[in-house]
Amino acid sequence: MPSLKRFLPGTVSGMLSEASAVALLVCSAWLIVRASEQPPVLYLSAAVVGVRFFAIARGVFRYTERLAGHDAALRQLATTRASLVRRLIPLAPDGLSRTGRGSVLGALVDDVDDLQNLPLRVVQPLVASALVALGAVVLVAFVWWPAALTLLACLVLAGLAATAWGWVAGSRAETEIAPLRGRLADALLDHLGSLDVLVAYGAEAESRARIHDADARLRRAIVRRANRRVVMWARYPRIVSPR
Repeated sequence: MPSLKRFLPGTVSGMLSEASAVALLVCSAWLIVRASEQPPVLYLSAAVVGVRFFAIARGVFRYTERLAGHDAALRQLATTRASLVRRLIPLAPDGLSRTGRGSVLGALVDDVDDLQNLPLRVVQPLVASALVALGAVVLVAFVWWPAALTLLACLVLAGLAATAWGWVAGSRAETEIAPLRGRLADALLDHLGSLDVLVAYGAEAESRARIHDADARLRRAIVRRANRRVVMWARYPRIVSPR
């Protein structure tokens, strides 16, 4: 995770963006209902200004959220990769004898790159959504407290269902993908490192077939993970944001 100093601006911007979306929904709904009563235009001017303001604010805060969030995640990514290299240097080569070269390379590249999803796609959206949802419940409670309790119950149930589904689908997919990435990297390293020997003994085609097989298995696993994420977002679009 990035430091709080770098992580906080993106989280605050995300919260303001989602709050602007909720406020935009409220203002537009009130404007439509009130306009159906055909009052004087003066009574609608404030809502019209509110709709325009929150529509613009939503886009502005979403931009600052992406800018600050990705800056913090990418800076932390560089720090994490450098720290991992420093930890591997004392272990190499004897301490890594049981680990494939492809697995080490995958850890340095793909696994570390995936770590940026933690602040960007897990912590930041959950914190921002939770704060906005809590504010919405408090706001509805001032209008009618039974409606606030109903909203709170629906939000809790949706959050638990989304978390359970994401945990099951995501953990299963990552368990499949991680070894397949290492297998593909091992096949590539063996092929490129021993290409002259493979050509001399006529085993280049077999080595290429091994690479294609590992690549096809990895591709299928990634597609399955993407399909699960699409199903997850289709069921709970406000909880699982496709960022």
